[in-house]
Amino acid sequence: MSVFARAAAFPEPWGKHLLCRRYVAVYFTQVTVSKRDEAERRTNYCWAFGVLSDGQSESLGAWSQDPLGAINWGSALVELKNRGVERIRFAISGDLTNFREDLRARFPGALALPSFARLLDRSVSLVAARHRAPVGQHLRDIVRAESGLAALAVLAEFASSRWGDRYPAIAADWRIALEQGWALWSMTPTRRQQVLFGDARAFATNRLLRRALDRHGGFSDGEAAASFARATLSRALRRLDGSQSVGSAEHNYQHERSSPKIAALGI
Repeated sequence: MSVFARAAAFPEPWGKHLLCRRYVAVYFTQVTVSKRDEAERRTNYCWAFGVLSDGQSESLGAWSQDPLGAINWGSALVELKNRGVERIRFAISGDLTNFREDLRARFPGALALPSFARLLDRSVSLVAARHRAPVGQHLRDIVRAESGLAALAVLAEFASSRWGDRYPAIAADWRIALEQGWALWSMTPTRRQQVLFGDARAFATNRLLRRALDRHGGFSDGEAAASFARATLSRALRRLDGSQSVGSAEHNYQHERSSPKIAALGI
């Protein structure tokens, strides 16, 4: 069996239904599932959803993969291609190390971007509780900058501040992210907002899935884990399937300000 489980192992609608031909952005993330058997206690599941040009969102699928090996993104991307996806303009992932080359091979012209929502959450988690608000504000200002050069200037200001002196690793992580995600500032402000909002929602949804899996505990087998993961994701993403235009995204953000994880980027 390949690193990724066969899509048919997932109940409908994932794995069999055809997908749209073109997506503005596709978000890839993963979560770990515990199993109760002795042979394999943990399995990683990767899942994805896409955003269309009109802002509508669609669940694309979920795949299991070997927790001991590198993620085989190529298998997931091939499946998406076989199910009708012709073009991905931007692909967002929390770890671009193995992802970027597979993306280029399967979808030439697609641009891989880091997940700024994931980076923001990870950065803020590294600082003392009393410092999180000002540090988070500085980091959000980087993403909100009007251009890549302006983002670099805000990062330089952060690096030379008391927070940069105290947390140099954060500044280093963001320098790498800006280099990897430079194409973000080539978008129109409206498109950039749309992409960043989707990133925040993907991160928040994955966090909800992790919590649900932790509450559930171990699963008897891989099929039970896959069914639970798919059902939980379907519920979490249901709100995305109705109205995800940029205008409604802004409305939803204002409505959901009480959830700092959903509104992680403050767009």
